[in-house]
Amino acid sequence: MVLDAMQELIPVIEKAGDPGTRDMILQSPLVKRLSDLLQHSNPNNSMRSQSAFLLMKLACVGGEPFIKKFLQYDIIADLVKMMQCSISELQDSAYTVLHQMLFGDGGDLIMKRILQMGIIEKLVNSIEGKSAKTREVNVNCVLDIVELGNKACLEQMFALQLVEKLARVEKANGGTGESVVGFLKSVDKCKHLSMAERRLMKQQVVRKVRATVKGKAQIIAAVDAFMSEGSKATSSSVDSGRK
Repeated sequence: MVLDAMQELIPVIEKAGDPGTRDMILQSPLVKRLSDLLQHSNPNNSMRSQSAFLLMKLACVGGEPFIKKFLQYDIIADLVKMMQCSISELQDSAYTVLHQMLFGDGGDLIMKRILQMGIIEKLVNSIEGKSAKTREVNVNCVLDIVELGNKACLEQMFALQLVEKLARVEKANGGTGESVVGFLKSVDKCKHLSMAERRLMKQQVVRKVRATVKGKAQIIAAVDAFMSEGSKATSSSVDSGRK
C-alpha cells in the first residue's frame, strides 16, 4: 500500500523544479516522511530503497532548496549509515543517492556537512571492513569526496591513513591497484588544488603505496603506469604550449 503510494508520487516529484510544485512539496511533510522511512528501524527494505530513490529524484529535479531541507533532517548521515548495513541493495541505493547529490545543485552544502560531521572518518574506517560491498561503496564515496574536496580535506584523509588502508585492502585481496589508481585519478580531477599541490599529493600517495605493499609488484606497476601517463600528458601539453 505504502509502496504503491510512493510510486504515485513520482510524477509529482518530477515537477519539483516548477516553483509552485517545489513550494508545495517543501511546505508538506513529504521530506520528513521519506526521512523516517529511511531509518534502520523500518523493517521493509524495499520501502527504504524507494524512499532513497524519491529523495534522489527530489534533489536532482528540485536542486538546492531540497538539499537544504534534507540537511534539516540529517538525511546525509542516514544515507551514510545505510551504506554500512549488510544489505547490498540498500548500500547501492544509499551510495547512488549520495553520489547524485554531491555532484548536483547544492552539492557544496553536502560537502560542507560531511566535513562538519566527521563523516570522512567513518567512511575511511569502513574501508577495511569484512564485507566487499561495504568496502566498495565506501571507497566510491571517498573518491567522490576527494574529487570535490580541497587541500584540507585531502590532508585529513592522509592523516586517517586512507592511502595505506586502500593499499592494504588491495594487497590482502589480490587486487590490481584499482582503488589506489582511482584515488590518484580523483586527485587529478580535484578543481580545488593547484597543479603543484596535485603533484605533491600524488607523490605522497606513491610513497605510501610503495611502503605498504612491498612485494606486490602488480599494484606498484599500476600506480607507476598511471604516474607515467600523467607525466607524458603534462609534458605533451607543455610542448604544445611552446609551439
